[in-house]
Amino acid sequence: MFAKNEFETYSNLENNLKDALNILNSEQQSNVVIEEMYYNTAKNIGSRLNISSYDQLTEKLSMLGLGQVRVNLISEEKIIIRLYECFTCSSMDYIGKNICHFEAGIISGAVSTIINQEVEAVETRCCGLGDNFCEFELIKDSQLESKKKISHDISENETNVVDLTLHSLNLAKKYKEAEYKTECFSNVNNQLDKALKNVKEINEFNETVLDSIPNCLAVIDSNGVVTKINDNYLEFLGKNIYEVEKRSIKNLNWQTKYQEVLNSYEPAVWKESNDQGAYIVFETPLKEEEGVIRQLIPVESQFIKLLLDKMTFLEKEMKYYKNKVTEQKNKERLIDNMIVTSDKMKEIIKYAKKVAKTDATVLLRGESGTGKTMLAKRMHQEGPRSHNSFLYIDCTTIPENFFEAELFGYESGAFTGAKRGGKVGKIEEADGGTVFLDEIAEVPIKMQAKLLRFLQEQKFERIGSTETKEVDVRIIAATNQDLEAMVKEGRFRKDLYYRLNVINITLPSLSERWQDIPSLVDDILLQFSKEAGINIKEINEEGMKELIDYSWPGNIRELENVLKRLMIATEDRVIKKNDILEELKKTDNHKEVEELKYDIGDEGEGKIKLIEKELIIKYLKEDNHNKTKVANKLGISRQTLYNKLNKYDIDY
Repeated sequence: MFAKNEFETYSNLENNLKDALNILNSEQQSNVVIEEMYYNTAKNIGSRLNISSYDQLTEKLSMLGLGQVRVNLISEEKIIIRLYECFTCSSMDYIGKNICHFEAGIISGAVSTIINQEVEAVETRCCGLGDNFCEFELIKDSQLESKKKISHDISENETNVVDLTLHSLNLAKKYKEAEYKTECFSNVNNQLDKALKNVKEINEFNETVLDSIPNCLAVIDSNGVVTKINDNYLEFLGKNIYEVEKRSIKNLNWQTKYQEVLNSYEPAVWKESNDQGAYIVFETPLKEEEGVIRQLIPVESQFIKLLLDKMTFLEKEMKYYKNKVTEQKNKERLIDNMIVTSDKMKEIIKYAKKVAKTDATVLLRGESGTGKTMLAKRMHQEGPRSHNSFLYIDCTTIPENFFEAELFGYESGAFTGAKRGGKVGKIEEADGGTVFLDEIAEVPIKMQAKLLRFLQEQKFERIGSTETKEVDVRIIAATNQDLEAMVKEGRFRKDLYYRLNVINITLPSLSERWQDIPSLVDDILLQFSKEAGINIKEINEEGMKELIDYSWPGNIRELENVLKRLMIATEDRVIKKNDILEELKKTDNHKEVEELKYDIGDEGEGKIKLIEKELIIKYLKEDNHNKTKVANKLGISRQTLYNKLNKYDIDY
C-alpha cells in the first residue's frame, strides 16, 4: 500500500504541484488540510535558506523570484512584512480569498531563524482579495520555547530543491491552459520529466525528492531496465530495492507500454486493477533521455479526484469561454462591418468617425436595439484610445445604493461588508481608455452631482477616502429616454445633461432605415448558419417584403431573434412569406396590431400613434399597470415602454 507520511517532507515536489493547481485555480477545491501542509512544507524550506537578517531575507526572496520584500513593522508583539510582485498571486484577479500559503511559509521559517524564536505568518492582504500586494503578519508565540539557532548550512542539493519547487510551481501555472483530457492527465508527468532533468544536472539524483512523491514512481531505461524506484512503489509491490532496481520489467511481469511510449514519444495512460484495488498508470517519455517515467496512482486517491474535478470544471469553463468567444466575434464582426445601406446611416457613420478622433463626450440616442453599443465600440476603436480598454457599464443593472461604489470604488472599512483592501471602481479601472455608460438616464439623482464633477475635472474620491484621484478617460453615454422631459420633471440634472450633450448622435429605428434590412438579413443568416451548423437558408421576395414592412419595435435585436427562430424551425431551404407571418403573429399584440393596420388604411402616421397610445392604455388596464407584462405584450423593452408613456403623456 502507499506510505502514510507521503506529504511530510519539504521536498515533496508532486505535492507542491498538486497544491499549486488548487491554489492557482481557486475553485473551492483547496482545503484547509492541504493549505496547512503547503504552508508547513514551505516553512521548513524557509528555515533552511541560510538567512540571518531582514536584508538577506529581501535579497534571497527576490533572487528566488518570490517577490520584493518590505518590512513594515517590527515590535515586541508582531512583525509585518509586505511582498510586492508576489509569485503566486500578482497576476490574479479577485477571487475572494488569500492564497499565498507558500510565501507565508517561506517568510515564517526565515523570520523564525532571524529572531531565533518561533513565529507563525498570517496573510492579511492578498491580490486574491483585491489588493495590489501581499501582507503577512508574523506573531511571536510566547507559549513556544525559544528554539536553538537553526543551522544555516544548506546543501547544494537542498538549494536545487527550492529552485525546483519554484520551477514546478511556474509550470503548474500553465495547467489552466489545458484543453483536452489527455493533456490534463499527462501534465504532472511533464512536470516530473523536467524536474528529473534539473536534478540530473547536479550529477546526483535526489532520492529525497523521488521518495517524497506520494505516488508509486519508477524510471525505466530504453532497455526496459528499472533504474530508479521510490519507496512508495516498493511498499506497493512488497519488495525491497534489490529485488526491483537494475532488473528488467519482463522479469517483474509489469504490464507496460514503455516501448510504445519511446517510439511515439507520446505519453500513455490506462487503468489497471489487482487485489489492492484499481489504479491509473502513467508512462511518459523522458525528454532528451532514452527512458520512461512510470507512475501508479490509486483511482480513489485525492489527486485523481482533484484531477477529474478539475477536468470537469475545465470542460465547462472551455464551453463557457467558447460561447463567449463566439459572442464576442459576432459583436466584433458587427462593429467592424456595420451593415450600412441607407443614406441616413451612412451620414451617421461618417460623422461618428470624425468625432471618434477627438476626446469629446458623446451622447448616443435611439430606441433599444438600434446599435448604440456597437457604435460606441466602433468609435473607441477608431479613436486614439483604441489600444486601451473599452469598459461597458449598464446603468440599469446597478442597484441605487451601490452606484457610487461601483463607479468610483471604496476603501477598506468604508461601510459594512466592504471588502478588505477596498475596491477599484470602474472609472479608475478604465484609466486611459473609454467608459461607455449605457442607459445614462438610470443614474440616481443623488449620484449625478458626483458624476458631473468627474466629467468636468476627471477627479473623484473613493468612498471612505479623502484622497482625490485623477484619471484620464473618455465618456460615451447612451439612452433611449427623453432626457429633456426628465430635466423638466427634475429627474435629471440640467447641468449634467449639457455636460453629456456635447456631441449628440441619434440612431434611427430599424423601420426608419428599412433599406438596411435585406443586407442585415443576409448577414445574420450567414453567421447563424456557421454558429449552429445549419445549412444556410434564403428568404424569398415576398418574405423579404414582409420583413421590410414590419415595424420592428425591438429593432435589430428583434430581427436577429426572429431570423434565428426561422432558421431552426423552417424545414425548407427557402423561408417563405407564410413562415415569416406565422413567426411574427405568435404574440397576441402583433395579431391585434395587424388587425388595426388593415383598419387604418392610408390615413397617416397620426392615426397610428393614436392607436398605439390606445393599445398601451388598454394593456395597462388589463394587466393592472404591470409594466413588465405590458412591455412583453408589445414586444418592447421596459425602457422603451416608459419612453412611450412619457411621449404620449400616459399616467402610469
